Amino acid sequence: MVFTDALNGLWVARLIRGADRSAAAASRGMSAAIALLCLVLATFGFVKYLLPELAESADSLAPLLSAASLAGVFIAYLAARRLRGPAPVLR
Repeated sequence: MVFTDALNGLWVARLIRGADRSAAAASRGMSAAIALLCLVLATFGFVKYLLPELAESADSLAPLLSAASLAGVFIAYLAARRLRGPAPVLR
């Protein structure tokens, strides 16, 4: 989760560099996607804690959950970049 937060910070910082409205909207969208991912993962962990009989079968899904998490963040990043428009020219 710390790694995901660090990536989120880097992506959001890059999005904010182009300080126009679309960059702000893209930044909020990316932050919302990361927050949603964190809530989903926390809920998943809480359900495993409440229902220990599901823990073993849930553990077998861990690689799939990890891949889905990374894919979700990447898709949110691409959507945020698309919303932002072309990258600013760095000088």
